[in-house]
Amino acid sequence: LDEGGAIMEDLPMGIKTPFAMVAVSEKGWATVKLKATATGAAPAAKATKANSKLSAPQKIVKALAALEKSPTRSTITGQLEGMLSSFAPYVEEPLRTVFKNIKLVKPVLKKVLETNADTAAMIRTMITLVDIDAKSENGKRIATEATATLRLRIAPQDSLDYIVDHIQKVVGEDIEVTTEDVSLPPRISDHNT
Repeated sequence: LDEGGAIMEDLPMGIKTPFAMVAVSEKGWATVKLKATATGAAPAAKATKANSKLSAPQKIVKALAALEKSPTRSTITGQLEGMLSSFAPYVEEPLRTVFKNIKLVKPVLKKVLETNADTAAMIRTMITLVDIDAKSENGKRIATEATATLRLRIAPQDSLDYIVDHIQKVVGEDIEVTTEDVSLPPRISDHNT
């Protein structure tokens, strides 16, 4: 267990009763670098789907756009189920029924949680772009190398291997994916003791 959050008041979903949040899990983190290289690439105006000679920056932008459209898997963990169930007596209908029957409505609840950045962060590993850079040989030509730095907040139910494999599949084999500065999430503490 860690210190948890503050005593929360006016929580989302219309919860007015103060709750002291006790953390039984936390996310890990890692830095992921994406690297693209290209030589003699066509200018941006000439690069098309039919023309695979994209510049390095174009490859990175294309990879980042693909990642935006393909987030990591969402999981409603037992810990999140427990938290939401504990809110049931303190919310109005129809949320009270939803929180009392999470196992029955889990697919719909997952879709709802995915629509908001704050709630999506509770059910998946988050990938955030923190830096993008492109270099050319002499500063006057099309960049032959481009990199993007991503920061991961690794959900406890995910492994680093899963996340890196997911990123590599989404961005394609033309992009080099490397990791650094890794701190894996700790084991989830049993909240039923």
